[in-house]
Amino acid sequence: MTQTLPEEIWLKIFTHLNPVDLSRAALACQQWSQLISQSESLWKSKCLSVTDTQIKQQILSDKKAQKCWKEAYQDNYGHRFTKRQWLEGKISNIISLDELPAKAFCPMDAHTWGEIFERELKR
Repeated sequence: MTQTLPEEIWLKIFTHLNPVDLSRAALACQQWSQLISQSESLWKSKCLSVTDTQIKQQILSDKKAQKCWKEAYQDNYGHRFTKRQWLEGKISNIISLDELPAKAFCPMDAHTWGEIFERELKR
């Protein structure tokens, strides 16, 4: 990370990145990775900018349960969001990889994949 800008400026810049680009920025160098992963203010801004009310309520609930902002964001905007989209049919019945919407997937646990698989078998 260049030393010409203070961390506060980098964090301000990072708030304008979407989660995928933020993850990519974290791979650029060790200093950015630490700054991005450890900044509660950055992840709080991401959490509070979520527009889906159901996801936002779950994020705030998780935060009250003592999760850090980053963990609350990743848990709810990641696999729960993807699972809900899949169960609602928004990313189901895909014939080829080209039909998948951009940024449709994120790491998910075996239980979540099991629920999706069971739903797909019923269709």
